[in-house]
Amino acid sequence: MNILCLGDSITYTELLPNLTHYPQILAETKEFNVINAGKAGSIINDVYKVAKNIIPVEYINVVTILVGINDLILGRSFKEIFSDYYKLITYIKKHDLKIIISTTPYIQENVPSEIVRNIQPMIVELNNLLNVFCYMNGIELVDNYTDTKDISYFLEDLHHLNDNGQRIIADNFYKALIKI
Repeated sequence: MNILCLGDSITYTELLPNLTHYPQILAETKEFNVINAGKAGSIINDVYKVAKNIIPVEYINVVTILVGINDLILGRSFKEIFSDYYKLITYIKKHDLKIIISTTPYIQENVPSEIVRNIQPMIVELNNLLNVFCYMNGIELVDNYTDTKDISYFLEDLHHLNDNGQRIIADNFYKALIKI
C-alpha cells in the first residue's frame, strides 16, 4: 500500500531531526510505502497545495492528514478551516484515493507558549467538528487527541510529541490502514 502523509510539524519538522515521526514508524513496518509530505507550520491550505503537487505524479492508495493546530494558532475561523478541508478532500477523492484524517493531538495546558495554551478549548471544538465532517463525508477519523494526553508523550516544549507520542499516532493510523 502506498501512503501519502500530509500534515504539519507533527508529521514532519526539520527542526527536530532526531525525532522519529509517525510516517517513518509506519514505513518501518515494511507493509507500506510512505511519502512523508509534512512540513512544520503548515495550515490546511498549505497541505492542499502539497497534495496538488504530489498526487498526480506519485502512485498513491491512501492519504493520511494530520493538520489543524496552526490554523487555530493563526486565528482562522472554523468556516475557513472546513472550507479548506472540503477543498482538500474533494481533490483527493477526485483521484479515487482513500482518506484517513486524524484529530488534532492534545496540547499540554502548561505549554510555554501562551497562544498555544489558550487554544485548547478550540482544539476540542475542532476535533468535534472533524468527527461530524468525517462522518458526513465518509472518511475514516482516527482519534489522536484522547490517546496523547499523557505528559510523558511530549518533548520539553509540551507542544510536539516525542518518539513515544509519535508511536501512538503511528499505531492509530496503522489500525485504520489495515482495515482498508
